[in-house]
Amino acid sequence: MDFKRVTIQDIDKIKPYILGKDFQSSSFTLGVLFLWADDYKLSYYEEDETIIFRGYSARKNLYYSYPLGKNPWKLLNQLPKPYTLLYVPEHRLSEFPDAKITRSETDFDYVYRFEDLYELKGKSKAAYRNHINRFLKDHPENHYEILSQKNIPDVIKILNAQTFQNPGRADDIKHNYAALCLYDKLPFTGGILYSNGSPAAFSIGEVIGDMLYVEFEKRVDGVDGAPDYNRVKFLSLFADKGVRYVNREEDCGDLGLRTSKMRMGPDHFIYKYRVDVH
Repeated sequence: MDFKRVTIQDIDKIKPYILGKDFQSSSFTLGVLFLWADDYKLSYYEEDETIIFRGYSARKNLYYSYPLGKNPWKLLNQLPKPYTLLYVPEHRLSEFPDAKITRSETDFDYVYRFEDLYELKGKSKAAYRNHINRFLKDHPENHYEILSQKNIPDVIKILNAQTFQNPGRADDIKHNYAALCLYDKLPFTGGILYSNGSPAAFSIGEVIGDMLYVEFEKRVDGVDGAPDYNRVKFLSLFADKGVRYVNREEDCGDLGLRTSKMRMGPDHFIYKYRVDVH
């Protein structure tokens, strides 16, 4: 199998497989694949309308993805044993009766119903409505813009102002910058919130099927309510696009993120599985 390194020049070849996948894990969006390709030394092999990815984990261990496309087992049967598959969708696990299967307890996606996050109805969402009302009261001079090359410099201002204690968040910021560099080449939609003429928060995501993947979301400190108002304004960009679910991806092991995402009331989780074949 002659694997080829993943580069942005391959997007037209890889894109149909991602858009046609039959599962909704955030590990297989175009943004994730191309922005993390160098980190994991991602490469791909394509045969018979099927594609498989190969990469190296943070510990330099070789792994493969479950193939996408017409004949996954035509490619799997060519892999030298033993081999490891990461991010195997749950409905494919029965294909590996003799393998060791491990579910990640720290890497799973939080999925919400679109209307729950957009409309913020009910008692459980009262705090978010209050945050938004506070923002609108304190910052009547605000406006929201669809992200374009014109306001990329303002997004950079938000990124430059980030403070964090978890080392993993620094890596996340690096990919934020990379997303801005490839913003026009990837199927991203973004929006940025301004308060009193200054950038306050932004979001970037992509849609696959009926799911919106929120891949980047940042705000500046000290602007109460800006994250919640920014989130609603961002979702408004998709209100008539047939989006039913919002995937806010994993929490990166960050306790603060986990608490925040749980409080927002996820509809369900998408778990990710490792399969070791011997």
